[in-house]
Amino acid sequence: MIIEVIVQNEYEAINAEQLGVDRLELVSKIEKDGLTPSLKSVEEVTKNVSIPVQVMLRPHNNGFHYSDEDVSEMKKTVQKMLKIGVTNFVFGALTENHMINEALLEEIINISPDIRLTFHRAFDFVRDIDEAYEVLTKYANVVERILTSGGEHDCFSGKEALISLVKKSKKNNGPAIMPGSGLNGDNFRKFHHEVQAQEYHFGKGVRLYQSYEHLFNSKVLETLKNK
Repeated sequence: MIIEVIVQNEYEAINAEQLGVDRLELVSKIEKDGLTPSLKSVEEVTKNVSIPVQVMLRPHNNGFHYSDEDVSEMKKTVQKMLKIGVTNFVFGALTENHMINEALLEEIINISPDIRLTFHRAFDFVRDIDEAYEVLTKYANVVERILTSGGEHDCFSGKEALISLVKKSKKNNGPAIMPGSGLNGDNFRKFHHEVQAQEYHFGKGVRLYQSYEHLFNSKVLETLKNK
């Protein structure tokens, strides 16, 4: 099982690695649900940890539809990140009718053959999650996983959809399903028993006082690793 956590800087990244976390999602402005971090922040994190780091590629929190200017900014960001050795990005984009924006997805993918993506929770705002999953399966060689709460506010509201998506992922060898939103040390055991995903994403639920103002809760992370 892979445990991924959100980090905002190198101090949090080092702390997470020391406590046995498997992978990091690096963001800025968590109060806006996580935006693209600075190049300096990415460099500081990647040189101080040895576990995989996935960099958020999200220029604003005004939905998942992007202007030409936004697209230009994201592509320039990817090119800068590639130059310092970053190849793993967290990205998602939708069309105005709430479908996967395949054209933009392909633009990002075509920047470099080394790029690997996690499609983020833009997935939870599509018109039909099964339809969206089938679309992303076409890009499974690059879109390695989908961060999702099953199209609902949190993983518990979307649990039945997540169970279905996990089964579909395993059957079709498509992008892995990585549940995220609302998970913590108290509710994870039962949830994992029912959903049976192989990767999970955690935010403030694994931090001291369940707050992004604090570092990670070692007891909670130890509990998760022992599930």
